[in-house]
Amino acid sequence: MAKSAEALINPELLVWARRCAGMQLREASDRLRLAPEKLEAWENGSEHPTVKQVRTLANVYKQSFAAFYLPRPPAVFRPPLHDYRRLLGADEPRISPELLLDIRLSAQRRDVCLELLGDLGEVPPVFHVTTTIRRKPESLASSLRSLLGVTMARQQTWNEPRVAFNHWREAIENIGILVFQSTRVPLDEMRGYSLAEFPQPVIVVNRKDTYNGRIFTLLHEFTHLLLRAGGVCDLETQSKLATRERRIEVFCNHVSGATLVPENDLLDLPNVAKHQGTTWGEDLLDSLSRKFRVSREVVLRRLLILGRTSQSFYEQKRAEYRKQYERRQRGKARSQGGPSPSVNVVSAAGKPFVRVVLEAFYAEKLTTSDVSDFLGVKMQHLQPIGEAVGMG
Repeated sequence: MAKSAEALINPELLVWARRCAGMQLREASDRLRLAPEKLEAWENGSEHPTVKQVRTLANVYKQSFAAFYLPRPPAVFRPPLHDYRRLLGADEPRISPELLLDIRLSAQRRDVCLELLGDLGEVPPVFHVTTTIRRKPESLASSLRSLLGVTMARQQTWNEPRVAFNHWREAIENIGILVFQSTRVPLDEMRGYSLAEFPQPVIVVNRKDTYNGRIFTLLHEFTHLLLRAGGVCDLETQSKLATRERRIEVFCNHVSGATLVPENDLLDLPNVAKHQGTTWGEDLLDSLSRKFRVSREVVLRRLLILGRTSQSFYEQKRAEYRKQYERRQRGKARSQGGPSPSVNVVSAAGKPFVRVVLEAFYAEKLTTSDVSDFLGVKMQHLQPIGEAVGMG
């Protein structure tokens, strides 16, 4: 058998691609199933990979094959956000290759959207609303509901968490924010992140989370954008977080909860107003959860913030809910297939991004290959995708 030809590439590009992927040499060699010494030899130019091996590198590092034939390395991708998971006195948490790739693809989607809008002669929507952590969270939450056009009467027509999530997402997208959903990052690493780049900032939520969890994350990250402080979050607001990170995370959590469960709408309910004591029955908590279309934990947190329950009761119930959630996750049957390609694309990329790609294609600004790359589907799915975003 003929030996595969060596790839005539600049070895510096191998180092660049690995760093863009967020991998140390040992981790990269493990994923490539190579001895670390072999990869190091490729990177210092003392040995050379074959063309076939470069294709493997491109697949593992999530770069195009052509990128390895550039004359010199471009700048290494740096996530344009802050990591709010950092603990007091600790180094910046490591962003996994999977999360780094997700952030890179979200940033690329935003760039594509802006470029296509320019090609179409359209002006991107301007999101100009800002705030500071000196603002009272309850007051800010009331203003946000008005900005998003979500009344309590409308909120209570959403008959299930999936519907509620889609409506909150659409309301945020309508004011000039791109909302994407991630499936490649473990939930225990990331529940959401935001890219505070303007115009058209980005919010990403983790599709592995529950719909109620995604709703809370969506509004939490929305508050980050108002602060012009995009970042990656786990929403735990641990007491060991560095002071700056903790203040911002507590503020964003407070605003998110107050937006979902407004103070007066909660406290004026007869079964809340007449309630005595700091403990709450499960039936009542479940009823309040359904009324506001939020999780029981969010209801409890609101009751704690508003002085209607105790920290110990909140912590006790929160621990119970976490255990229940973990049992449900372990007991889930293996998924029998997933959503259709058209539903999957719109769910992941959001209607605004999909519409811009389709508009550019119909205006002959994009090739079929471009559309397939940007949406990640074959052209046979284009018609149902168009119908899903109102362009059928």
